[in-house]
Amino acid sequence: EAVNDGLVPEEEKKRYLRTICQKAAALTGRIEAFHTYSKLEHPEFRLNTSRQDLCEVLREQLAAKYDEVELAGFSLEAEIPETPLYAQLDVLQFQRAIENVLVNSLRHNVPGTRLLAVLTPPVKENCFAQILLADSGCGIPAEIAPHIFEPFAIGDDARSSGHGSGLGLAISKKIMEAHGGTITLLPAQGEWKTRFLLCVPVEAPKG
Repeated sequence: EAVNDGLVPEEEKKRYLRTICQKAAALTGRIEAFHTYSKLEHPEFRLNTSRQDLCEVLREQLAAKYDEVELAGFSLEAEIPETPLYAQLDVLQFQRAIENVLVNSLRHNVPGTRLLAVLTPPVKENCFAQILLADSGCGIPAEIAPHIFEPFAIGDDARSSGHGSGLGLAISKKIMEAHGGTITLLPAQGEWKTRFLLCVPVEAPKG
């Protein structure tokens, strides 16, 4: 209103407009998160699945993410098998589940943080592939960890920048469960302070 009424000095207008844009973008993100979560909660919600190579789906998503990660001052390491692993995936929703975890790592850590993504094929009779998503950042406070997948679970200043809806990981959990899989928070291990494990049902290898 101040800008519209001509009350803001000319030299300050860009700063005001930049703040307005940032707030509008944050609000749009929250509205989209609320919409997605309510859609996933609806009893008639169904995934639009098709037979997909899980390795290729994850590889394409991470490749598209590299520039954003590097521009933010982070690094991303990926270990994905060359041998295809076929699964019934709703690619859009599945990639949303992955994206929410990656966005949290970028949002709540400082430049220089390392990100890790490792896809491990099923072992023996277990027909679940495992995707480890980890970062070397500040970790998740112990008091927040038990509630991390609950709606509106946002950490303190050490883990939260004040942005986001608090629905990202709750949405990831809903999506993974709709695929017949799971997402869990693992304890820190070595340099990897935050570790998420996503289990995805895949086809049994032939032969």
